[in-house]
Amino acid sequence: MTTSICTFANLAIAAVQHLGLHKSISSEPSQVPSASEAFHADNRAPRTGEEQRAVLGCFLLTSSYVSIISDLHSRQCEFTLLRSFSSSIKIIDSLRWTPHMEECLRDLDSRREHVLDQSLVQQVRLQLVAERATLMRAYENVMEPRTTLRPSPVLYAQALLSHLDEIRTSTIPVLHQCAPIQLHAYAAQLSINEVALSGDPAVKDKAGTGPTPPNLSRLKHLHASLHAIKSWLEVFFSLPLASFVGLPTCHIFQFRHCMGMLFVLSTLEDASWNAADVRADLDILAVVDRVSERFRQIAREGGIDANGEAQGEDVWTRAAERLQGLKHLWAGKLTPQPPVPPVSAYTATATPGTDTNGALFANWSDLDFSNFDWVNSSFLS
Repeated sequence: MTTSICTFANLAIAAVQHLGLHKSISSEPSQVPSASEAFHADNRAPRTGEEQRAVLGCFLLTSSYVSIISDLHSRQCEFTLLRSFSSSIKIIDSLRWTPHMEECLRDLDSRREHVLDQSLVQQVRLQLVAERATLMRAYENVMEPRTTLRPSPVLYAQALLSHLDEIRTSTIPVLHQCAPIQLHAYAAQLSINEVALSGDPAVKDKAGTGPTPPNLSRLKHLHASLHAIKSWLEVFFSLPLASFVGLPTCHIFQFRHCMGMLFVLSTLEDASWNAADVRADLDILAVVDRVSERFRQIAREGGIDANGEAQGEDVWTRAAERLQGLKHLWAGKLTPQPPVPPVSAYTATATPGTDTNGALFANWSDLDFSNFDWVNSSFLS
């Protein structure tokens, strides 16, 4: 990720902490406040709506960034080809959730000073669920091999899905069709169901007569992940062209995540999972074409002239061109490759998009997210 987005995120967090917006006004740094401090404590004004929106908005944006990038970084660091890229990713901490921020959330929800307050409250609640799902997967990745004493992450996933349903049910009717809330809800649903990737895939037995018994719980979450991606993309494509100009970066992160997971599901090696059916149901190459055309349409109809650049070199046109480059790379990985004859270690050479043995990356862990540079350089620099 480019340095600029990390810099801005850290500046926002620093400003919030410097102003003390993340903690209660009545909280004191000293355990024994002076008489003067105690006298004036009750006369302090409560947090304004602007202050509450600022701290909640800071959490929403920084948490969205960290939820996607931290998991990406942990997966990439294991692979030699991607170490150079993963080392350039700037890992930051999101604004830590505090009891006072929970009070701000409830207060803003009850006062409803502005029509968009309810939307912000629901987006933050949904992001809290997505953040917990990210922490659940991170915890699973660093733990020792599973034992019978440690609960399966699927149990935590079920609890998070139940909480997600409660948030959806509590959403007021006027916000049911609110696109930002729908995007956050489907992104949270995807993050939770991604727990299926930590399970053991079904494999052919040694005799090659059939697969091992399928993990039905894993398959359920894999199908739910695909459904979440499809639903997210439907909302994304329904957005008016004019809204893309001010599209929040959190939705760019979500788009990045959805496309990466769609590639994973389209190439997943599991005897009980039909990747060809995934491509028939939601063709990732067709999605890339559709997004590219939509970006070009934004530039054409909006007459965007980004930073004084000539038309045709704006941010949306550049993003469309880079997406097409990504499409060609993915097309090669999605197409069945003929068997490669053994090559002497003295003559083997690595090629772009392959490992040192010339084998195309196809698994989730090997997915080269550095090909999302079009997102970084186009939208986040």
